Amino acid sequence: MLDLQSFLGICAISLIAAALTFRFVQKPQADPTISVFNGNEETRFLYNGSDLLNASDSGEVLLDMAEGDRTDWYQMAKLLRPRFPDFPDVPPPGLSGNPLTLESIDMGGDSTVLIEDINGLTRVSLIDNTPNRTQSAADLHQRRVWEAQIDTLNSAVQGSPYPIWQTDAHGRVKWANSAYEMLARACIGPNAEGHESLFELTGSKPPVPSRKRLSVTLKNGSECLWYDVTSSLTDKFTMHYATDINAVVQAEIAQRNFVQTLTKTFAQLSIGLAIFDRKRELALFNPALADLTHLSVEFLSKRPSLHDFFDRLRDNQTMPEPKNYNSWLDEMDDLIDAASDGRYLETWHLPTGLTYRVSGRPHPDGAMAFLIEDISAEMSLTRRFRADLELNQSVLNHLNLAVAVFSSSGQMYFCNSMYCEIWKTEPDYGLTEPTIRDSVQHWKGASLPSPRWDEIAQFVTTATPNCDQQVPVRLKDGTNLTTWARRIGGGATMVLFEYAQQVEMQPKLVDSA
Repeated sequence: MLDLQSFLGICAISLIAAALTFRFVQKPQADPTISVFNGNEETRFLYNGSDLLNASDSGEVLLDMAEGDRTDWYQMAKLLRPRFPDFPDVPPPGLSGNPLTLESIDMGGDSTVLIEDINGLTRVSLIDNTPNRTQSAADLHQRRVWEAQIDTLNSAVQGSPYPIWQTDAHGRVKWANSAYEMLARACIGPNAEGHESLFELTGSKPPVPSRKRLSVTLKNGSECLWYDVTSSLTDKFTMHYATDINAVVQAEIAQRNFVQTLTKTFAQLSIGLAIFDRKRELALFNPALADLTHLSVEFLSKRPSLHDFFDRLRDNQTMPEPKNYNSWLDEMDDLIDAASDGRYLETWHLPTGLTYRVSGRPHPDGAMAFLIEDISAEMSLTRRFRADLELNQSVLNHLNLAVAVFSSSGQMYFCNSMYCEIWKTEPDYGLTEPTIRDSVQHWKGASLPSPRWDEIAQFVTTATPNCDQQVPVRLKDGTNLTTWARRIGGGATMVLFEYAQQVEMQPKLVDSA
């Protein structure tokens, strides 16, 4: 048990602690000059740093508009900035004797904000100077913020270049912006009031949100305008927003026409076309491909892979049989890589006697195209042409005359074996075709001096006359030759050489040009 003295000591210590606690936790007493707000109609706030200490009744009404911590300075800044954009983020320093006054931007000088220092604290006063006002500055501030928001929304909607309108539950137009009214006058006439329904919207209550592509026709019927209409349903009305998509529609029409043109072009091509996408599946082919490869349209329509496509070609004997089937797939991979780089080009000689030229070309987005062309007629013509050349060359080689044919520009077309025998030369094995000047230099080097060579050179290039006469020349080895030149078809010149002992049997040749 505690004696009386101990009990009194404990009570004394408790009283001292309670006094100290009250001294440190109670709010600081504001100066009497700032604790009174001169009536509830004044809208004032008192801050200690960024923390709110007190507010007038009108100020409490304004603080009720705050979304976050209503006692923070930043929330006050968010409330006042719509009308006072220069309101600081934090209490400004140096206000002692130099208060900060801000004018509202919406009502000129009718409303002001006064920020001042009161004994180390910051007081914010919202003052409205409207004469004969019946509302507090806080109520007027809230109303003017709403009015500014309405003006902004009205300006945004009326200034929009795209039609915006509102309909009731029966689909009747109740309100429309300026763009809609202008469109109504363009479609209906100058007397349109803007409440006419321009778009055929099915149903008075579309799903939220709905989006449709609709069109309107101008009054003279010269043009059809396309819009992307988005509808948003509210409790009683529906808002509609139309976006101009004429450029998109025209681009789609142009693309569709282009695709149709390409399709018709591909269908008329005699070259087989096979386009494989990035997955190496057949994405597009033309009728010529089925005709050349003898693959059924049903098979091609199933989008076969690239390996399946060439495997079927091999089975149909539409491609050369590989020597080693086991390595054929590896060769196919090399073929794909070559086609991806645009380097694949082969000639297929088929067992049926046909000849195909197959080329691979890269396409955008990793796709590739194969072109199959029947060049059997071209190859047959080439073989026939080569056979004719060989026959002509054989005929010339059996002549007892040395013949060299030069073009009008002086290039040697060809010569026969007698020419090579007389002049000890092989023009066909040179890196370049000899010219008339090269040949004249060679003739001069192997023969005794004679003006005949310059005459022939001039005749070949300029058609100088008097070269049809048979003129004898003598080689350095003692061989006697007779030379003459004659014009033939296409501006070419044939130069002839003959051993001198055969001149008596040779009739005189005349220029037939």
